[in-house]
Amino acid sequence: MVARFGEEVRAELQGPAGAVSSKEDSLTAPVEQLLRGMASRQRLKLIVHGQSRVKELGIRPDFAIACGSRTIGHVELKRPGSGADPEQWSVKSHDRKQWEKIKALHNVLC
Repeated sequence: MVARFGEEVRAELQGPAGAVSSKEDSLTAPVEQLLRGMASRQRLKLIVHGQSRVKELGIRPDFAIACGSRTIGHVELKRPGSGADPEQWSVKSHDRKQWEKIKALHNVLC
């Protein structure tokens, strides 16, 4: 499952005609498939909601993860190469500003 994820990400990042993409959008479909696959192996009925807005925080994480009708966590993707450590992001960067809001949520995977 993880090997297939790696293959899918590589294919997405290479894009058409070998052009290399670094957009986080390239990760969306492979990550969603990985989450669904892992849940299926554990016999969990996971619902993956893409671009799920959290109105009170003014943010839209890449995914809200639900089990039944209950949201159990959120996933925020970052473009390949940018890292996932908020301390490494410039205080004025979009990623850091977004993190300052999203960190209020429970069970955030970045």
